[in-house]
Amino acid sequence: MAQAAKIEDSLRVLPVVRQEARQWRLAAGAYRRSADSLQRAAALQQDVGRSYQKSLSDQQQLLTSETAEKTEWRSKARKRGVIIALLVGLSAVLAVIAAG
Repeated sequence: MAQAAKIEDSLRVLPVVRQEARQWRLAAGAYRRSADSLQRAAALQQDVGRSYQKSLSDQQQLLTSETAEKTEWRSKARKRGVIIALLVGLSAVLAVIAAG
């Protein structure tokens, strides 16, 4: 008799346990989908970060190149200025010599 009561009690509780198990499976699936979405979002964020770093690196290389070019042009301008000053001085000396 006690065994039959236990079986009857188990049979009454079984649908409730099955319903709870189904709810837990549904919740686990929802958590799994959320985790997958978060992983995809993190991967996209990493891609954006890498793209930003590459863009920044490219900009730094361009700036370095432009700075080097600017320095080269200034150096050439200074050399031209010195050469022009020397030629003007030499012309003045030659003009004085020719006049004297």
